[in-house]
Amino acid sequence: MPGKPTTIDEFLARLSADKRTALEKLRRDIRTAAPGVEEVISYGTAGFTLDGRLLVWFGAGASHCSFYPGPLPIAQLASELADYETSKGTVRFAPAAPLPTALVAKLVRVRVAENAARAAAAKGGKRPARGAAKGSSVKGSSAKRSTTKRSTAKRSTTTRSTTKRSTTQALSAKPTAAKRAATKRAPATGALAKRTSAKRGR
Repeated sequence: MPGKPTTIDEFLARLSADKRTALEKLRRDIRTAAPGVEEVISYGTAGFTLDGRLLVWFGAGASHCSFYPGPLPIAQLASELADYETSKGTVRFAPAAPLPTALVAKLVRVRVAENAARAAAAKGGKRPARGAAKGSSVKGSSAKRSTTKRSTAKRSTTTRSTTKRSTTQALSAKPTAAKRAATKRAPATGALAKRTSAKRGR
């Protein structure tokens, strides 16, 4: 069958009979657990939306079927999913052993509650994650400015200390140079005095 499926019926028609049967049951269980869901094809997979929000998905692999209720439902019902292979957001099961209707209902209800909480938060204008990020950004900018000021002050102090040391070394060097000059002049002065005395003796 060419092209990508555009409906869940088309999606299921491409699967083997055992997988199609297992997923048809899952489809019915989802619709029973969340009346009012609408079927969609999302990311090439069979999905369901409720109140305009994606709710759950299902699909099939080479030798298994998959149900995608999201990470939260799987975490909350981990003990009831102990006999199934799970990963973040996914439950895998054999086509010959479909998920029990009661378990599907619990997973879907947790997901419905999760979506409802998100919708309420969005409607109330509550965006804790973004607000926290913005606050962190402001704090980070203030900290950065403070660090820059401290670094500038430190460089200024270092420059003054270097200048002071240079001045001190220069002042210390001057007497030494004067002393060396005086030492060099001393013998010449003594010799001159000696010749002057000799001349006077004549």
